[in-house]
Amino acid sequence: MKIVVLTTRIPYPLMDGGSIATMQMLQSLINCGYVVKLLSLNTNKHFVEKGSLPPIFNTLAIESTDIDTNVNFKDAFKNLFSDKSYNANRFYSDDFRQLIVQTLVRSEYDVVLFDGIYSAVYLNTVKQFSKAKRILRPHNIEHDIWIKAALDESFPKNWYISLLAKKLKKFEYLSWPLFDAIIPISIIDEFTIRKAANTTQKIRTLPTAIDVKKIIANNALADCKKIFHLGSMDWAPNQQAMEWFLSMVWNKVESACKGQFFMAGRNMPEDFFKYANDRIKVEGDIENVYEFMNDKQIMVVPLFAGSGIRIKILEGMAAAKTIITTSLGVQGIDAYDKEHVMIANNPLAFADAIIWCVKNETKCKEIGNNARKLIEEKYSIENFEEELSKFIAEVTS
Repeated sequence: MKIVVLTTRIPYPLMDGGSIATMQMLQSLINCGYVVKLLSLNTNKHFVEKGSLPPIFNTLAIESTDIDTNVNFKDAFKNLFSDKSYNANRFYSDDFRQLIVQTLVRSEYDVVLFDGIYSAVYLNTVKQFSKAKRILRPHNIEHDIWIKAALDESFPKNWYISLLAKKLKKFEYLSWPLFDAIIPISIIDEFTIRKAANTTQKIRTLPTAIDVKKIIANNALADCKKIFHLGSMDWAPNQQAMEWFLSMVWNKVESACKGQFFMAGRNMPEDFFKYANDRIKVEGDIENVYEFMNDKQIMVVPLFAGSGIRIKILEGMAAAKTIITTSLGVQGIDAYDKEHVMIANNPLAFADAIIWCVKNETKCKEIGNNARKLIEEKYSIENFEEELSKFIAEVTS
């Protein structure tokens, strides 16, 4: 079976949840025995030099088109008088459309897999030039993120973000029914998508899986006084999370237990480096995620916006780290408070959870070990690939 995958960015390097989720899907398709071709936009924001790509991209026969997705104020102003989603339209390229057409005309494919909702701007093109089944793998309910982002802004910025969210919601709701099948990343996302689904669609939630064998889980030498956050820092919800944590939580933790906080992530905004001192280490980009996590035990993920499933939380759990997060952060993960993770939704509760973990090292690491076992049982790559193969067979039969 032949599958072409459309992505709106090259999923490399694996420094953020989106790239990890996309790459895991691509590797799983190969492992399932499919012939896979990757067509990708190469955005200026996440630009990748072709020569830096690892060998797997040769197997994927990747072809890409460069695109500038920066906000263009002239286009943004024109969009005020349109009902189209500016968020989605930024990912449209005539050159990339032509690449898709050439690919579909040259060879017959069984499936076109759209990675992320923004790739749906090419849905009509695929429908016009191919009889392949169209499958969407959404990473989030994107308009939810923008709706929540607007709440943190003041007028007129909140008005404009709300307008973008409204148009993006319309784009998502109109796009979802046009796919033959959808593979949401969480059951909560599936509930939202089903509101717009048509009766012929196949929809099945498959959470992003973790290749547990590649992650060494040994927290015996990890320090519970070393607290860390790791995530893509060009993503607004992560920026908001860290501003909230540093301004409303950290002082309580520092005064109570003299811990150290380490913050790392791709495209770290300059504003965060002002927090750096003896107790707060702001590292920005890092080369090796697991080396960074190795000597630290407590991972904080205070998310208040977003949907889908947090890949970095799954990775942290697989590494037997003690995750302290919000109810939203653990959304889509079948984990229980104080057994596999710690859940806290306000500054005092969040600080108290960290302080408790620091002062109860054995219990803290026990939660981390339980998290690892949960990942092994429910989120292994083997389980994912088995279910993925079955689903694609159903869709294409």
